[in-house]
Amino acid sequence: MITVKFDPSRINTRLQGVDRAVKETVREAAQAGAQLYYDEMHARVPVSTEAHIFTSRRRKDGSVGQKYLYYPGDLKRAIYQKYADDHSTATRAVYRLSWRKGRAGGVPYGYMVEYGTSRMAPRPFLRPSYAAAHQQAVQVARDTLLLAVSKALA
Repeated sequence: MITVKFDPSRINTRLQGVDRAVKETVREAAQAGAQLYYDEMHARVPVSTEAHIFTSRRRKDGSVGQKYLYYPGDLKRAIYQKYADDHSTATRAVYRLSWRKGRAGGVPYGYMVEYGTSRMAPRPFLRPSYAAAHQQAVQVARDTLLLAVSKALA
């Protein structure tokens, strides 16, 4: 007669450690990848040589929109990365990268620079930044998680 016993408690304990390590590291890994995108956007965003005026859309009554003065580098300073708490979970971390569009430090014309207008050719920086940094950002995030998993298994 042959008797085989298997005690999965050690494996379960190690798997729980891996699960805990991933949950503790997922935000750090996502931020490491997001930082690469952020840095690439900062390197690629065009900076005007002089101050310029942006006029908002016409109002419903037909009058001319509000005029705003912007300075060189305002778009660059408006770029941000932010943890998206509403789209993240214990095993998924989401970061938003874009430019501020509101009044406080924001620029409403970022999409015009990215996509162009009838009077201005596009000067894309957001999409090329994503394409240029994507593989490296994924690898950095993956490496961060793998390091946490290997520490948990050690």
